[in-house]
Formats: sequence, C-alpha cells, structure tokens
Amino acid sequence: STKCSFVEMGFPSQAQNKNSAPQPAICADTAEVITNGYYCPRCKSVASEIPSECRICMLSLIAAPHLARSYHHLFPVPRFSVKKLDSSLDECCEACVLPLQKSAITEAFQCPRCNSQFCEHCDILIHTCIHNCP
Repeated sequence: STKCSFVEMGFPSQAQNKNSAPQPAICADTAEVITNGYYCPRCKSVASEIPSECRICMLSLIAAPHLARSYHHLFPVPRFSVKKLDSSLDECCEACVLPLQKSAITEAFQCPRCNSQFCEHCDILIHTCIHNCP
C-alpha cells in the first residue's frame, strides 16, 4: 500500500487594503509594526513575507503562484520507455509531428500513462522544460 501524507497550507491575503489607508499591524515574524504584510487565514496574525510559516499557528503560508511553480517537483513526469520503431509504419512524434522514421532514428520514447510516442528531442523538452506530457 502507498502511504499518503498531506501538508496543510494557507493562502494568506494581503494586509493592506487597496481602497483604504494602510493599517499598522504587529508582524509575528519580526515583532515590528508594519503596514504591509500577509494575514494568516487560520489565526489572522500578520507575516512579513511569503512563502513562510506562521509563527503563531505553524501553518505553511504560500501564494498560489509559488505552489504552481513547484508542482512539477511534486509530481514529475514519469520516465518514458524506449520503443523500437517498426520501419513499415509511418509514425510521427506526438509533440512536434515530425516523422519518427528518419534515416538514423530507430527508436522512440513512449509515455507510460498515455502511450504517446515522442522523438528524443521532444522527450528531453518534456522532462526538462514543460514538466507535463502534452
């Protein structure tokens, strides 16, 4: 069986209102009075920056863009298996749509989830830049 563990995260709101004058608050991180910061969604204390951990309730504070940028580290694209090409078939790379049967190319890379086939260049691009099987 696979063990699953969850990390509680809070998405704080900015302490400064856009339509009104800044309200001073005591920062839980530095104990200084600040006029801009982030409210912890659980205990409403003010943190000076994110990503961080709330000093009062220990909730991980993070913005949605931070989570989106780290998503590919949490769920990486699985390694593609090497597949020998059948010279009698006209197969194309699913990403760049170029024929896989170029003169020197004898193998393709197949995604284990969707079974799509890719050329070597697209395999490298998917695993190093895109971080998502197209």
